[in-house]
Amino acid sequence: MNLKPDHYAVLGVPVGAEPDTIHAAFRSLARRYHPDQNHSMPAVGDVFKQITEAYSVLSNSKARRRYDQARHGSRLGSPINRVPFATADGSPLILGQRVAGQDTRSSVFRVAGRSDLVAKIYHDHEINANRRAKIMAMVASKPRQRTAQDRRSGKTVPALAWPEDAVLRAGRVCGFTMPAIDMNQSVEIRRIENALARETRTWTSRLDLRHRAIIALNLALIVRQAHESGIVIGDLSDHRIVVSPSLVVCLRDCDDMQVRDAAGRYHTCEVSQPGFVPPELADVDLKTTIRQPSSDLYCLALHVHSLIAEGSLTPELGELSVRASGKGKADPGLRPTTDQWIKSLARYLAELKQDGSRAGPRAAAGPARSSPQGQTQAGGKMGATWG
Repeated sequence: MNLKPDHYAVLGVPVGAEPDTIHAAFRSLARRYHPDQNHSMPAVGDVFKQITEAYSVLSNSKARRRYDQARHGSRLGSPINRVPFATADGSPLILGQRVAGQDTRSSVFRVAGRSDLVAKIYHDHEINANRRAKIMAMVASKPRQRTAQDRRSGKTVPALAWPEDAVLRAGRVCGFTMPAIDMNQSVEIRRIENALARETRTWTSRLDLRHRAIIALNLALIVRQAHESGIVIGDLSDHRIVVSPSLVVCLRDCDDMQVRDAAGRYHTCEVSQPGFVPPELADVDLKTTIRQPSSDLYCLALHVHSLIAEGSLTPELGELSVRASGKGKADPGLRPTTDQWIKSLARYLAELKQDGSRAGPRAAAGPARSSPQGQTQAGGKMGATWG
């Protein structure tokens, strides 16, 4: 599929738009995206170039006629480009290159002029009234803390790839924008939990026990933040958790999480992955089942164990692991809470030397610094702080 921007989509006008409409759209967009007015916006020059190119063609009757004839016979006329995209406030949205890794339900595209955003567009057969309502509910109730500060670069990076704005096509919600995750460097957590997979990348091969404990702590912190925001992650499997070289933990595919809208209606998590399904959810209809935070605690325990099981656990961590895999497996109420994991992992980190070896018991300090609201990812040389 050719994803070169459609001139009509670029200007946000219908195919049969009158010259005055095209001119007015161009003037509005030119003012908004002129490079002289947007020094801080990345790649604004590319957007402005697309706008002026579209206007130069559509404002010239002969050029427009040739373009329309070519357009009807080309893949530019395919459904993904024929109808312009816009955000909920009516601002035009220009889709760029398709991002690798899309699934059968949707495709992800870069957003022209916004290196920090991508747009997730659902395929027509996957978008329905329930999904549209869930997208709008998530956009309306964003978690207060969904970013982290990368302590290596000082940049703010996503910790929750949460829907930021609804994307509309022909006036109907078809997807959403969300923070872009740098997957050139970041990896799925499974590539860190598995010792052999860690050796496939230079930076993951250098992760010692201390680094992996920091990742476990950061994951516990982000799960706690989600629960404090009324969110149940639902599918906390190993391909949804992404870790950066700075050990920032980010959760993606947030549109699958369970949320509750302003009217009190639950929008459930309908998906699961083998190996990450709590026993109480093994034989239920996930579309209609309201999950409890304890289901996330089951998966959190699996990840903590996978990250640090190669090291010698303290009696405290060992007791939590036994509770999670023993009585807590059958009784969700007995599973260790995020606070218990956070405190225990902080004490564990305090006993580790910088090279990841045990230094003996001492008071917890440093790695688990958090604000009064508990919105801080763990510290350390490769750590990151919630923004």
